[in-house]
Amino acid sequence: MSRLRSSLGVSVFILCSLAFFIGCSSLKMVDTSVAPGGSNKQGLVRGGSQPIAGATVQLYVVGTAGDGSASTALLATPATTDANGAFNITGQYSCPSASSLVYLVATGGNPGMAAGTNNPTLALMTALGACGNLSASTFIVTNELTTVAAVWALAPYMSSYSSIGSASGDAAALTSAFALASQYVNPSTGVAPGQNVPAGATVPVPLLNTLADILSVCVNSAGGVAGDGSPCGTLLRAATPPTGTVPANAIAAALNIANNPQANISTLFGLVNPISPFQPLLSAAPADFIVQLIVAGGGLSISPDSLTFPSSYVSFTSDPQTVTIANTSSKTIGLGSFGISGVNSSDFAEIGCGTYLVAGDTCTLSVTFTPSAAGPRNAALVINSTSANSPQLVPLTGSGIALSGTPLTLSPSSLTFTLAGVPQTVTVTNSSLAPVTIGKISMSSVGSQTNNCPQVLDAQSICSISVQVTALTYTNAQSGSLGITSSAGSSQSVGINVPIATAYFSAAPLNFGSWAVGVSSPYQTASAHVGSYYSPAPQLITSITGPDASDFSLQYESGGCVTNYQCVVDITFTPGGTGTRTATLVTNYGNIALSGTGLPPGPSFSANAETVTMGAPLGASGSANLILLNNGSTALNLSQTITGANAGNFSVTNGCGYLSTGGSCTLNLGCTPSALGTLTATLTVTDSLSGTSQSIPLACVKQAPAATSPVLSPSSFDFGNIEVGSQSSPSAISVTAFSGDPVTITNYFSSPPPTPFVLSTTSCSQTPCQFHITFQPTSLGIQNATFMVLDTITQQYSLLSLSGTGGVPIASLSTSSLTFAARNQGSISIPQTITLTNTGDASLTLTSVSFAGANPGDFLIESNTCGNAVAAGANCSIGVSFSPTASGSRSASLQIVSNAASSPDIVQLSGTGN
Repeated sequence: MSRLRSSLGVSVFILCSLAFFIGCSSLKMVDTSVAPGGSNKQGLVRGGSQPIAGATVQLYVVGTAGDGSASTALLATPATTDANGAFNITGQYSCPSASSLVYLVATGGNPGMAAGTNNPTLALMTALGACGNLSASTFIVTNELTTVAAVWALAPYMSSYSSIGSASGDAAALTSAFALASQYVNPSTGVAPGQNVPAGATVPVPLLNTLADILSVCVNSAGGVAGDGSPCGTLLRAATPPTGTVPANAIAAALNIANNPQANISTLFGLVNPISPFQPLLSAAPADFIVQLIVAGGGLSISPDSLTFPSSYVSFTSDPQTVTIANTSSKTIGLGSFGISGVNSSDFAEIGCGTYLVAGDTCTLSVTFTPSAAGPRNAALVINSTSANSPQLVPLTGSGIALSGTPLTLSPSSLTFTLAGVPQTVTVTNSSLAPVTIGKISMSSVGSQTNNCPQVLDAQSICSISVQVTALTYTNAQSGSLGITSSAGSSQSVGINVPIATAYFSAAPLNFGSWAVGVSSPYQTASAHVGSYYSPAPQLITSITGPDASDFSLQYESGGCVTNYQCVVDITFTPGGTGTRTATLVTNYGNIALSGTGLPPGPSFSANAETVTMGAPLGASGSANLILLNNGSTALNLSQTITGANAGNFSVTNGCGYLSTGGSCTLNLGCTPSALGTLTATLTVTDSLSGTSQSIPLACVKQAPAATSPVLSPSSFDFGNIEVGSQSSPSAISVTAFSGDPVTITNYFSSPPPTPFVLSTTSCSQTPCQFHITFQPTSLGIQNATFMVLDTITQQYSLLSLSGTGGVPIASLSTSSLTFAARNQGSISIPQTITLTNTGDASLTLTSVSFAGANPGDFLIESNTCGNAVAAGANCSIGVSFSPTASGSRSASLQIVSNAASSPDIVQLSGTGN
């Protein structure tokens, strides 16, 4: 203890000598060595080693109305720290439920400054977890380190220290975030690393200490104002987002740094010096201030570890940014849920990966940003996995720009289409004196649009949008809209109306592909039809116009529109020259764009795919067809070869040989994977007559067999209420994997860690197999865990969900005494009943029910429905009679011995013998 006091005194002396850094003038050394518990000492608030006197302490329970929703204060009267920084909140609050998540906040106070000083920027917090885990013996330290742990873990669910919460869909993730905070820093000691750090993971202690030391310049001072030149003012200015407000306190500053981890790094790191209170420190400024557990031997690697989007107008969607997830370990890692959490989570969207990554594999996530309001917008991409450092957070940052100005004008205000494929024009006018940024121009599914509008439409300028509908229908009228968003304050739209037509007609363009000059393609069709086979065919009047109209020819099917309900036109393409050839099929229902490409005369062939990818389960083959078409002017004699590192895994059957002009054939391709992953090769098709050849990449994606996840029986189990410190009976879980494959059983996610569920084994060398699980709660409240049962061959897995409630039995008696009426010796009274109720949340185990006292032989147990145990919430009855063996006052006690804390529970008995 003397060594501790000496060390603290030296630290405070040095800190005070550097008044520029910490702004203190009269720090006093106060003994902070307080044992947990004791009178008025349930916790300490400290800035570094310095006690904070006069700080206001409040206990909050998290909100449930959404991410960042308002928390609820649990202390009707906040506590205040004494001269030692100590406080006591025992008996001052009630938990909404045992599983409710709570945290503690300390604000204001005097960090050893001149008497009467109050630091308005002082704000510290500690994430505590489930409310049911707190007791009078729980000791809480609140300092800069616990603040860093809490803020960096809870940032996605936090808008201020009084607004931390989640929606129901994020409740489990928020619970995991509280557990992560306690892994970073122990809330009972205020020191990093914390408790229950997953095996194989390491807490980045120097980074946490560095961040805590940055916060300490506001905590261990008289405060400051952004830009005033003081260390605290420098911190507040550096932690201010470009379009945001200045943080009012140390917690708000920490939240801004966590949400913007790449901003002002050198300025913030410059606030730290070698004698800062938390050691060891980073030796140099980091690339960013992102806090994650570090996994030894590899795990999931995230790149980049944060995304910052350019500022965007409200409702404008950014270009997507990508996050690459790589498995750098030597084993398969299961991927859990991907999602966006945070106060502004709805402003970001992501497209996720699959369910697992084999060793060395990668996957890519795409994230977009669409601000719904002006100002800073923050959230986090949450990546759950079986890696030891799960969950991993990728901070997402962007800023919304408010819409303002004179709205654009669209003319006309509505369009009516009676012809498909025939465009109409909408003119967009910027009549203001300022340029306008144009965002999305969208068209409903009834049609399509093209436009010549620039990204920025100059003042007093116009652009145009060409709109066309894609089809007419005889069944019902169609409607839609053309919409345009801009920075000019609001969105504009043009109504699209398509009346009922006399027939169905599609205006989808027809592309005939590439053909040698003078060689005719196979025909393609255009048609108009009605609904009933017995109805007359609609009249289809056609012609071809355009620059290369002579390259396209048409005829009516079988010489005319003779089918009962439709009229079909056949069109062929015979290029009269090289290059792109275009024309338009004009009809009385609308227009169809025609196109094709002319090739020089000579040998040529085409394939219907540029690459071929096949998926195949292990031990089976995948297949795909590739169509080859002779689109040249000479006959071909084709052969096929497969080359490349994995050529042996691919095959070609039913290969192509001789092909006349215009002829086609189908190659049957196959692949047989040898391991999980992707194999590649190259298919080369060669004409032996001309030497013309083409190379087509092949890929074989090796997949686990379909529906081969291990079968668990049961797949979930609830152990019910078990007394804290005791052990449940073992429950058996049966596993059957594909083809008898071996399995491993590992912890997937648990809350709270470490899991109180104990497995009899963590692997089976073959299946079917059986393992057992026991529940050994160490704390009160609901406890959950999820285990992954992984087939080590197919890499498929199933999840086993476990739950149980740690509790205590409470024996409650309906009466504490029974008095019997006087009666003759040797007679037996009618029994009186005692009801025993277990009002606790664990089973009440009964050891004995017996009599003691002066006259135990004068009383009888006539009935007992209690047995050996009473379940939580249940009750039973004991019937007691009086049979005096002598005259005068007779007394005894009924003693009930159990595992309840109140045992033995006693009912006093009395009566009189005549």
